[in-house]
Amino acid sequence: MPQEDLKQSLRSLQDELAKSPSVDPELRALLASLAEEIDDVLHPAAPPRSQGEESLTERTSSVRQQFEEDHPQLAAIIGRIADGLSQLGI
Repeated sequence: MPQEDLKQSLRSLQDELAKSPSVDPELRALLASLAEEIDDVLHPAAPPRSQGEESLTERTSSVRQQFEEDHPQLAAIIGRIADGLSQLGI
């Protein structure tokens, strides 16, 4: 997945999140933090964030699982983002 497709998926995620007021505030904050970190990775001028030993792709997949039951649209977008990160070797 080219970086531009990944950026589009991030925009889709933000749009879908804006249309989903029922998302738990804690999950919303987690997702916003993850989206910022992904954006930082896609713009190399920003210093990388350290989040422990789990990769960004693994954390993204973990967040996707939290959304699967209650927010399948968001989970699908997050899954595409995780796949894109994996394809980019991130």
